[in-house]
Amino acid sequence: NLGKNVIKKTDNEQLDSLLNGLLEKDPKKRLNWDSYFKHPFFEVQKEIINNLIIIKIIVRDNDKINNEFNDIYFLDNTPYMTTQICDYKENEEIKGLNDSNAELYINGEKKTFSKYFKPTEKGDYEIKIVFKNKIKDCSYMFSGCDNIKSINLSSFDSSNVTNMHYMFGKCHFVEEIILDNLNTENVTDMSHMFNKCSSLKTIKIPSSFNTKSLKNIECMFHWCEQLTNIDFGNFTIDNVTDMNGLFLRCHSLQKINLKNFNTSNVENMSYLFSECTSLKEIEIDPSKFVTGKATQMSYMFSECRNLQNINLTSFNTANTKFLNHMFSGCQSIIILDLSSFNILKESNLSQMFDEMSKIDKIIVNANSIDNFKNNFHIIESKFLV
Repeated sequence: NLGKNVIKKTDNEQLDSLLNGLLEKDPKKRLNWDSYFKHPFFEVQKEIINNLIIIKIIVRDNDKINNEFNDIYFLDNTPYMTTQICDYKENEEIKGLNDSNAELYINGEKKTFSKYFKPTEKGDYEIKIVFKNKIKDCSYMFSGCDNIKSINLSSFDSSNVTNMHYMFGKCHFVEEIILDNLNTENVTDMSHMFNKCSSLKTIKIPSSFNTKSLKNIECMFHWCEQLTNIDFGNFTIDNVTDMNGLFLRCHSLQKINLKNFNTSNVENMSYLFSECTSLKEIEIDPSKFVTGKATQMSYMFSECRNLQNINLTSFNTANTKFLNHMFSGCQSIIILDLSSFNILKESNLSQMFDEMSKIDKIIVNANSIDNFKNNFHIIESKFLV
């Protein structure tokens, strides 16, 4: 004999509709099984569950008075980033999160939404954030949070996201970033995305990554000094214009497979592999890895001390003005084929071949040999047409 008047209003209209439908007095009007399972309430819940981020953090001792624990910042605007990054700009979309558009759970318990919390003791914590709206801008999202140990984005709805600039930047202690199912078809900027994730050892780019809109991957893996493997999968860069410092200071990388990389639109390749001191092999497709539009290639391979061979037969430097320090410190290269290089008279070639202690031959074309010899008298005998 229950009626609608027993149901108090909740803060969820769909839930009110579901409960009232189940408690309808008239059996003919009451929700049947088919209507129950198709009710909009469950679709909304499904959508919310599929817009979830899981973060695992570790709380360490600190030097505060009375041994208090630091506040844990996990979404944008961390004090470290605000004070240290000169070009820092608050992400207004994330800054505006509150209980109306996001839910927060800490170790399974729902909390009043906040971008940080104060732990009561050291140890591991699991933070779940459920976004009720689709996020467009993920720039600086977790930047500067040294407490993050793991980030799981496999259930995060990123279909509207356009910006991932500095998304995990300076998460020095993060060991795992799960990107499965991440939708990136609208993302234009991934620059500095994993910058200074210095404890991260491997990154897997899932097949869900659609990079058709991607333009900027500058310093994307910069200073990931423990990174030993990057599985690019189907990751392509057909429309990318800037890859300056992409792998800069990835000291532990020994091999990189870039066979899917089409660099025909790239304008800046400076510092691309600079200081990859363990790098021995770079796999490329010469028909795709080209430099026709590149104006800057300075420091591109500098300090790649263990690199023995570089296939540069598809490189055209007709538009390149900055080649300074390009191979400086490549101590293991014996023969360098630069026969496709067309050197401009105004190009900066300073210290291009410095500290190449084992270099025996530098093969160049007839149009460029005079420019090379005029700039590098000491190794003039190494140049061959």
